[in-house]
Amino acid sequence: MLAPDNMENVSVERSDDALLTKPIVIVGAGRSGMSFLGELLDRYGSLAVIEEPRLIWKYGNDHKSDMLHPEDARPDVIAHIRSTFAMLIRKQGKQRLVDVTPGTSLRLGFVDRVFPDCRFVHLIRDGIDNVLGMRRFYAVTARRIILYGGYKGPRSLRKIRLMERLREARLRQVPYYAMEVVRRVIPEPLLPLVGPPVVGARLPGMVAMRREMDLLEVCFWQWRACVELACHYGRRLPADRYMECRIEDLSPEVVKSVLAFCELDDNPAVFEYLEKRLDSKRLRAPKQDADPEELARLKQWVEPTMQWLSSPVSPGT
Repeated sequence: MLAPDNMENVSVERSDDALLTKPIVIVGAGRSGMSFLGELLDRYGSLAVIEEPRLIWKYGNDHKSDMLHPEDARPDVIAHIRSTFAMLIRKQGKQRLVDVTPGTSLRLGFVDRVFPDCRFVHLIRDGIDNVLGMRRFYAVTARRIILYGGYKGPRSLRKIRLMERLREARLRQVPYYAMEVVRRVIPEPLLPLVGPPVVGARLPGMVAMRREMDLLEVCFWQWRACVELACHYGRRLPADRYMECRIEDLSPEVVKSVLAFCELDDNPAVFEYLEKRLDSKRLRAPKQDADPEELARLKQWVEPTMQWLSSPVSPGT
C-alpha cells in the first residue's frame, strides 16, 4: 500500500508510467460528492488530486461531447493525456494521480483505454437530491463560473483557476471552447443569441437541450446519463477495478473500504477531515427549491434508475 507521508520529491525521478500506475478515477454526476471525496484523498501528501481537467481529457476530441468511446482513445490522444497528467503529478511532487471530473462518468471505456489499471470509485447520490442540487448549481453559480473550473471563490482566486485552465489548453483547442467563454461573460440580454451556459457533464446536443428543455429536465438527463453509463461499464469490470459508494452512507467505515479499494493505508488526517466536514447540512436535500408538482414529476423520472441501482452488482460479468 502507498504510505501517506512519502517524500514529495521522489516522483521527480520516476518515469511517466510509474507515476501513472493505478490512478484513482472518481466518477459520478455533478453535485454527487465527488469533490468531497477528492478533498479526503487530498489529505495524503503523496496523491495529486486534480479537479476537472476537462481540456486534458478532451484533447483530440474537442469537437465531440464528453460522451467519448474507446475508439476515440487513439494512440496520439492516449500519449498526450498520459504525458500531461504525468507532468502535473511531477510538477506537484506527488506519486499517484487522483482525477475528479464529472464528465468522466460518460466515458469509462475511453478512460479504461488511457489508464488500463485505474481504479474507478463511483459516487452515487439520491436522484431527487442530486438533480435538485444540480439545478441549484446552475441557478446560483452558472453566471459566476469563469471558464471550466466551477470555482466560486474570490475574484483573485477565480483568476488563478482561469489561468490553470488556459495552461491546460492547446492552441488547436481554443476554437472549440471560445463560445463557452462567451456564454459566461456575455450580458444577460444577449444570451438568446449564443445560448445559455452549460455546466457539468456535456451530453451530445447539450446547447440545444438548454434552449429547448426546462432546466429541471436538463439536470435529470445529465444525472441519469452519468449514473447509468458509469454503472453499465463499471459493473462489468473486475471487483478490484470498480466500486460504488452511496454518498448518503458515507461514514468512517465506508471511507475505510474506499481507501482499501484504492490500496491506501489508513490516514488519521482523512478521518479528522471527515469528522470535521461531514454533517447533516452537507447532504441535506435542497427540496425547498422545488414545488410539490416538480417533486412529483422528478420522483417519477428518477425512480426507475434508483430501483435499477439497487439491483445486485455483479463485477466482471
